[in-house]
Amino acid sequence: KLVVEEEQVISQEFAANNLDTGVLQFYLRSPSVSEAVKQALQELVKRKTEIEGLAQRQQQAEQQIGAITQEQARIRENMAQLERNSDLYNRYVKKFGSQEDEVEKLRAEISKLQQQSTEKRQALDEFLLGLDLK
Repeated sequence: KLVVEEEQVISQEFAANNLDTGVLQFYLRSPSVSEAVKQALQELVKRKTEIEGLAQRQQQAEQQIGAITQEQARIRENMAQLERNSDLYNRYVKKFGSQEDEVEKLRAEISKLQQQSTEKRQALDEFLLGLDLK
């Protein structure tokens, strides 16, 4: 009688930067993943969540600009039908001016969010490049 034990070493490699949060959470719950890897994955999830939040805020600002642009088109059409010295025309002019101010603020915010996103992505790349989990 000969007892033979077989062992199979399984190794899996993946680019952590390309994984979505759900997959990362799966690995965080896995009992076969080492504590060092789990800590690194938690940090990765945190950083990716921050980047996703910035992208969502940017998208919301862009949607607001789109809504303002549509509203301004409507105002322009209405203004074309009014006398230039009427109260409604003057109200539209004021509203148009305040909307332009809002668009400028939103564009500045978008620019700031893009810069923050770029910085966070670079920091994430540096974090991943500096990781040594051996």
